[in-house]
Amino acid sequence: MQLIRSLASEARQLLRTTVRSYPTRLAAFIALAQLVAVSSTVQAQCDQPFPARLPIRLLLDGPFDEVAGLMTDSLRVAGLIPTSEPYSVLGYTFRSGGGGEVIDPMVLAVEGSDAIVDWVVVEVRDPNDPGKCILSRSALIQRDGDVMDLDGLNDVGLCIPAGFYHIAVRHRNHLGIMTGRPVEFFSGQFGSVYAELVDLSSPEVPTFREDQARKQVGARMAIWSGDVNFDGRVKYTGPDNDRDMVLQSIGGSVPTNVEVDVYTQPDVNLDSRVKYTGEGNDRDHILQSVGGSVPTTIREGYIPKDSLTLRPNVHIVDTLAWVLDTALSNMDDQSQLVFQVYTDMEGIDTGHVVVGADHGQMLDEATVELMAQKGIWWSLQPFVEDGHSPWPEGSPNRTKQLSMYAGTDHAYTLAKRHRIKTAWGTDILFSAANARRQNEKLTGMTRWFTPAEVLRMATSVNAELLALSGLRSPYTGRLGVVEEGALADLLLVDGDPLEHIELLNDPAKNLLLILKDGRVVKNTLGTAPALP
Repeated sequence: MQLIRSLASEARQLLRTTVRSYPTRLAAFIALAQLVAVSSTVQAQCDQPFPARLPIRLLLDGPFDEVAGLMTDSLRVAGLIPTSEPYSVLGYTFRSGGGGEVIDPMVLAVEGSDAIVDWVVVEVRDPNDPGKCILSRSALIQRDGDVMDLDGLNDVGLCIPAGFYHIAVRHRNHLGIMTGRPVEFFSGQFGSVYAELVDLSSPEVPTFREDQARKQVGARMAIWSGDVNFDGRVKYTGPDNDRDMVLQSIGGSVPTNVEVDVYTQPDVNLDSRVKYTGEGNDRDHILQSVGGSVPTTIREGYIPKDSLTLRPNVHIVDTLAWVLDTALSNMDDQSQLVFQVYTDMEGIDTGHVVVGADHGQMLDEATVELMAQKGIWWSLQPFVEDGHSPWPEGSPNRTKQLSMYAGTDHAYTLAKRHRIKTAWGTDILFSAANARRQNEKLTGMTRWFTPAEVLRMATSVNAELLALSGLRSPYTGRLGVVEEGALADLLLVDGDPLEHIELLNDPAKNLLLILKDGRVVKNTLGTAPALP
């Protein structure tokens, strides 16, 4: 067995370091194929000759030792790692035949950098709709971060053909992670399918929500620890928080108690113990994952929620909503129309489904009434004649522009009449000169709304729409509110914008103080304000 493991290690190294050199890859592939033939723990039963092989590496923040450059294997040393996957009992739903995986106890006898740390779940996701999980199965993660098949010898085997796929990995008390770009699986000789190493512990490898998805530990990247209840987020306080599960695990009343020799969710650092206080405690990992200073902050997960598999008669139109009127009139009652899909589609069975419409100055009242019935958002822009047209009078483009301008008053009137959730925007792009006039577009909204309504629309109402943007959202905190842990910029205006909203037309003069991302980026008050 030791000889087999040595050969496997050498063959894997060849595959991971020789990019696409055919002779070397072929030798490595044959070596691995021979190992598969003699191994008693070959798992994947595929229609294809061999399962696709995925070399992938990541680090778990909880057990990672920065000095050693390895994760600890305390659970294995204590004989606590189960020989069957633990995720089914946690409520995880496997896809395409995954789940129920079992390993030979001999796999847990390996020591050193290839020693097993714990079980993980590997997911294959649609390259165009990463919210759709195609396949998932259990695998093993080693101290050096390599995610291995059930024999501990081979890279993870996946029953997928050559092509591009997003890859995600989950752990039972860490937040999951997903690739930022689809991974290419190549067709090899003798029916083999393989990918090159996906090293999610490297800061050079992009991930979904790159700036939030991993914690930097020295020169390496690790996935966030602390998702004790395996709900896809880390919470330190409030309902369903993760910290309470650590306290409850040690008895709930004496915080200095220690639970020992356990394989359990509250053991965040995977050291076979649950501690609430003192050196090496598990509670601190949760606090650090939410930021370390504001305990009410919530760190959300970084794998998209599974999206509904849309039926063949669903039409996805990710463009501007000037086609909405025509599109609705030409679709039957069983069709679904999705504009700018900003939320998941679960629970919707029949009828037109439009989540948000952009522009739409030319919509008629019947269409607007339908939008109101279906709770569709309307992102309107205050396009009116202001003497700044780029097109000459009498030109075809100018004529079309004036026709659209004429519809703006009517559009806002209809939006108010039917009480549609209306967002504010300017559609100003790629022009520094026009960008300087955006505040004029905002204050000009008093043509249809009160100053209070305008300011609310540009802040909390817009934030409500942005919060529905799913994969497109770069934010993890709440928007549009002023509270601990939320994402908000604070402006101090010299005057009352509820009475004189035109003050915002001259931000250089009238915005005295600007707080952005918790930092003072402008201050003309003379003294810096005291920050919490």
